[in-house]
Amino acid sequence: MSLESLPVINFTQCDPSTKNFIKHSVNVFAETLSKWDMQNDDLAIANRIVRRFKNQQRHFIHFAELCHLTRLLRKAGSGRGNFCLNYVIRGLEATEMNQCLSRNCIDFFLLALNSWQSEICVIRALCMSCWRHSERQMLTGHFVKLATLIIIVLARVLILAEKSILSSVEVYSSIYAIRSQVPNVGVAMDCLSRLPKKLEFESVIPLNERCIAFLNLPLKLLRKSKGKPSKSLNFLEMLFK
Repeated sequence: MSLESLPVINFTQCDPSTKNFIKHSVNVFAETLSKWDMQNDDLAIANRIVRRFKNQQRHFIHFAELCHLTRLLRKAGSGRGNFCLNYVIRGLEATEMNQCLSRNCIDFFLLALNSWQSEICVIRALCMSCWRHSERQMLTGHFVKLATLIIIVLARVLILAEKSILSSVEVYSSIYAIRSQVPNVGVAMDCLSRLPKKLEFESVIPLNERCIAFLNLPLKLLRKSKGKPSKSLNFLEMLFK
């Protein structure tokens, strides 16, 4: 079964504890999923950098990778995998107290989650490659401020990707372990016959509370009440004009 065909949202009676466990796991993951939106400050800045400097910087390797990265960010935020995940999440929110989605819908959620997690892994790998080439660009002494801004954005996207992959692995393992307790409605479709029982996760950067704290704090342009604004602040504000 592919993500091209959406399953019918069917509800079935199930144990309240099973339904609450699934809903809690999905809600925790949904908080991370909601960060992948082009309205997100970090993703918006990356997109503005590409639009502002594409004609001037398109021949540099690090900028070409950044252009490719922004396309992947848009796909992760509004692509098929993201749409299918939100489709099941909205259906789960509409269930009543003793109801849960059918097993076909749960299987479809895991199928979409596996596909979306693969997209985020590609984004993480591209972030690291773009980071290395941006550092090499800084060593040349040309366009240092722009390369520094790109590295800052890459750092935040890299942390978001790492957190999203970890969250995907956790919710996948949790729901896969309990899916057998969810009754099915109609013909059962074994969507997970070719999917792993758990998603493999290889950590690239260590995450801690300070590292992921910015995920809950929007990036804001703050001016000092006294004195002239810095050149770096003017450069960043120029991207939003």
